[in-house]
Amino acid sequence: MKSISIITIDQTRVLSRSKEGNNKAIIKELNKKLDENKNVDIVCLPEAFSVKNVRVNDVSELAEEINGPTITQFSEIAKKHRTYIICPLYLSTGTDYVNAAVLINRNGEVIYEYHKQFPWPDDENFNSFELGVKKGETAPIVTCDFGTIGIFICSDVYQFNTVFEKNATPLNLIFWVTAFHGGQLINSIAQQHKTFVVTSNRQGGSRIIDPLGKTIGETERMESSLCKSINCDYAFISIDLLPMPLDELVNKLEEHFTVNLIEKERLLYVESQSNVEVIPTLTALNILTLKEIKLLLKK
Repeated sequence: MKSISIITIDQTRVLSRSKEGNNKAIIKELNKKLDENKNVDIVCLPEAFSVKNVRVNDVSELAEEINGPTITQFSEIAKKHRTYIICPLYLSTGTDYVNAAVLINRNGEVIYEYHKQFPWPDDENFNSFELGVKKGETAPIVTCDFGTIGIFICSDVYQFNTVFEKNATPLNLIFWVTAFHGGQLINSIAQQHKTFVVTSNRQGGSRIIDPLGKTIGETERMESSLCKSINCDYAFISIDLLPMPLDELVNKLEEHFTVNLIEKERLLYVESQSNVEVIPTLTALNILTLKEIKLLLKK
């Protein structure tokens, strides 16, 4: 079983109108949650959380360099608690400004930047949303010591397939940093792509959604954070492409795995409940996973 412990933050109850106040409130909540929950693997913070409710006319008034105060503060927290942190902010690249999600590793080092690929259009109708940020081009996929993850930001959700499907790496865990809840759209993405989706939201609640599209964790009304462990050792397999009868396969798998039939999709959901891993077991049985089949279909 590949258990990953996650903290996600909900900024709804933070009412500050300054960067310093926003950072202070998020740091207080995060330190409290990290003190309560040991061995957290990764923390996800909301989109550009430090500038919520901060009124300016241009992104240049808000953006920081990569070694600025926000990244410095959260790098110290990551190092102290030996956890990854996804820290979103408006970032100055030296020539432009981007809406970024910066990944800090367990040593407090910046190891990756994702730049929002689909900011709101830069015209008179939408400019107030993005304040002049430039469109990013960085890949949304990065490898951590517990596995490979995807990261996307707010309005990227409307171009999800464009952002992710040009990248061949199958993902079991994706983080969405955002300024709105997303509703059933995010559940449908988790279900369609058969992946966990973790949301971290400025306003209206943050969630963890499983690969079946079910919300399995959500910040409560009076809570600003959620900590939950998920099992990323799972796979979906087509029941139409089995090398043996379905009943025989289920009998073989049930000793070490939870097996659920999703009849309308003609799929089995196989999840490890022991130290026996799903993918090597299926490979030994000459069974392709759904994600492997999808990659073959792209060729």
